[in-house]
Amino acid sequence: MIVRWLPYGFAGLLFLVLLTELLVGQAAPAPGPTPMPVVLAPPAAANVVSAALSAQWSAAILARPLFRATRRPLPPAAVATADVSLPRLSAIVITAAGSSAIFITDDGTAAVVATGGRIGAYTVLKIEPDMVRLVGPSGIINARPQFATAAAPDSQ
Repeated sequence: MIVRWLPYGFAGLLFLVLLTELLVGQAAPAPGPTPMPVVLAPPAAANVVSAALSAQWSAAILARPLFRATRRPLPPAAVATADVSLPRLSAIVITAAGSSAIFITDDGTAAVVATGGRIGAYTVLKIEPDMVRLVGPSGIINARPQFATAAAPDSQ
């Protein structure tokens, strides 16, 4: 009689083993990459901001609160932003292939200049999304794109 029930006993035992494996497998997280330990070390000397500079930044931030209706941009820096001998910067183009600046001369012709290129007496040092840094006879200039000034309509 035991021989007749033996296959059912093995099937039940196998079912219990599989059920236990499923339940234990769900409870334990799957092994993954071991997280790197966080080591809090003092920053490198180049990254340390001096206390005087930090105080200066804090004073500037507190003097110009972010959410105030009277907030205005800072006055332009002492670095020159335009030169009469430099053509007008019309556009800045930045693509995966490289970046270039488009200057418009007084006669309306366009000059496309890449980093390291020359426009008049100036050499392009760096092209950024909002400005072009040039060096020339009057020193370093930060040129920003400017709209063409339209002539005033004749009033008749």
